[in-house]
Amino acid sequence: MYTLYHQDGTRSTAALLALEEGGLEYEVRQVDISSGRHRDAEFLALNPRGLIPVLITETGEVIGETAAIMLYLADRHRLTDLAPLPEEPGRGALHDWLFYHVGEVQATSKIVRYAHRYSTDPDDVPRIRTQMNRALVERWKIVDRHLAEHGPYHLGERFSLVDLYLATTAAWFTPGLHTLGLDSLPAVKRCCELVASRPRSGPVLARHTQGMSELNSHGFPD
Repeated sequence: MYTLYHQDGTRSTAALLALEEGGLEYEVRQVDISSGRHRDAEFLALNPRGLIPVLITETGEVIGETAAIMLYLADRHRLTDLAPLPEEPGRGALHDWLFYHVGEVQATSKIVRYAHRYSTDPDDVPRIRTQMNRALVERWKIVDRHLAEHGPYHLGERFSLVDLYLATTAAWFTPGLHTLGLDSLPAVKRCCELVASRPRSGPVLARHTQGMSELNSHGFPD
């Protein structure tokens, strides 16, 4: 059995979706980041980075990055409904789009939310947020254009891990913080709707959206 350290509304939802869609046996241990539980000594002993998710594998190995967890599960269990095998066509595109979301889309979105981390001068924060919102719009437009031309999924007609990742990050659009919303990205919105309509993913994404709302109201930890 797998153990996932997780909180709804965070990036760890993508790892939870992979477990759920893969039909794997797992348990969830909630980590309340609003109260700083991810900084407790007990959790830091597990993951010194102080970040969720954390997956404990069936052999006791610890994996702490969302995309790494997703790919590990797909390869370990040959989850061909979620990822082409390494030797199959489409595997390169899976890696390409998954890491584009991790390294460009999510990373830029994180700067928008935590703009205060990137300057010691509070007056810089609005300018940083404005500039990074512009960059985020461009990154999402690239995804939307690809899905419009080659979709409805990242791999065409083939559903994959990347679509789970997209559905997780697209839920983070927050009025007053982000200048972009799903209505401006029709192909992204369609992909999200397809993922949410899946029997296993739908309930997880509903909890993710609720968790995101609660984190927004309580305040994300610095």
